[in-house]
Amino acid sequence: MVRGKVVHLTPKEFDLLVYLARHAGKVIPHRALLGAIWGGQSTEQVEYLRVFVGQLRKKLEPDAAAPRYIVTEPGSVTALSPAVHNPDPRQYLLSL
Repeated sequence: MVRGKVVHLTPKEFDLLVYLARHAGKVIPHRALLGAIWGGQSTEQVEYLRVFVGQLRKKLEPDAAAPRYIVTEPGSVTALSPAVHNPDPRQYLLSL
């Protein structure tokens, strides 16, 4: 639930969110994130991240245009801003 509403995630969105929650506050290079979620053959497919991070932002962020939870920089993603860090992904999903 996010702000009192049930949020439906695709399996890949869920995998990405869990990975980010487990690495909260860390800067993760695109290649490492792509390899962890989509496998080693996909480390050059940055468009996957653009699409899925965008989808997660629309579903989880109060304002997807000004993200607080999933922050990106050229070549990397900051895994769940430290301000919302919770080491247990299941608890994090419930606390948004």
